[in-house]
Amino acid sequence: IAGNASMIRGICQQAMDLDYHGLMVETHYDPSRALSDVEQQLNPKQLGELIASLRLKPFGQPENPTELELQSLRLEINRIDQVLLENFAARLKLSQRLGAVKKELRLLPLQSSRWNRILQQACEYGQQCGLSDAFIRDIFNCIRQESIRQQE
Repeated sequence: IAGNASMIRGICQQAMDLDYHGLMVETHYDPSRALSDVEQQLNPKQLGELIASLRLKPFGQPENPTELELQSLRLEINRIDQVLLENFAARLKLSQRLGAVKKELRLLPLQSSRWNRILQQACEYGQQCGLSDAFIRDIFNCIRQESIRQQE
């Protein structure tokens, strides 16, 4: 992504600062004789100097208390996201079962009156939780589309 050898160190340092798990740096024993990307290649000595110059964070150790809080908040978000996904999966399994029952009863996958009640209740509860109607509608429209797909 650098396109020029003079930019490589800055990009590599930024990758380390953002906790990337590796780097890809083009090297050639004689970059001026490389068949492609001559401008962005380093020779092995330059690569060694680059690697030696990079500042690395201690593994798994935050640099300051604010970073520790950031890591803690991210872990909590990850936990909540996992619960959300498990609940979405459980809901879709119920939708599949519901679809089978609807087929036996010769009902369409979408019943508008039921959907309108669900959406209204979700918006009301969402408001109590401090969520906007637009956000609730977006989420529930995605859920509805996937539920219908599962029922067909």
